[in-house]
Amino acid sequence: PKSIRQQILDDCGPLCDLSRQSHIPDPYFGYFSETTAPIDCQRLFESELVDKGQDDDDDGEASPPPKIVPSHFHNDYAMNG
Repeated sequence: PKSIRQQILDDCGPLCDLSRQSHIPDPYFGYFSETTAPIDCQRLFESELVDKGQDDDDDGEASPPPKIVPSHFHNDYAMNG
């Protein structure tokens, strides 16, 4: 079975593909370049996972965020940089 992260990335589609090449340099800060991607808005709005939040056990209460970003999320948080 796919992880929740992978399911969200699948729902997000090319918009969340951080490996695509940026083609317009960032004129202000030099950190991020502008890029474009096709967006399936309907799929995003209908996704049960995109805005689900962090309720690990479905008790209605949000779990606290981790104090340290897990290593398998480092590329996501750093936008592959």
